[in-house]
Amino acid sequence: MNLITSIKRKLTASRFKRNDLCIIESIQPAIINTILAEHVKDGWELAAQFDTPSSLNSQGECKVRRGHSTLCFTLKHDSLGAIEGPARIVRALARQHKLVALTSPTY
Repeated sequence: MNLITSIKRKLTASRFKRNDLCIIESIQPAIINTILAEHVKDGWELAAQFDTPSSLNSQGECKVRRGHSTLCFTLKHDSLGAIEGPARIVRALARQHKLVALTSPTY
């Protein structure tokens, strides 16, 4: 691991700690699409650049907002997804769907 990669990882970990964020990683596409659809149905609004929840599959990313909270859904090239957002919301999602919430991303 080179110096720049190490610095980027430490900055990311610092951002997660400073903003009280959590992440759920390695989510199967079917599960992440279900979670996204549930949130949109429950009144979470899609961010302006994403027209439908299916943009997660086409663009690889979709953000939903409610009040001051934002959840970022990503679907990576290896077909596993991640959800990033405020710790209290992400931890509740993890408990509800029997997933693991982490305090910073793994690499």
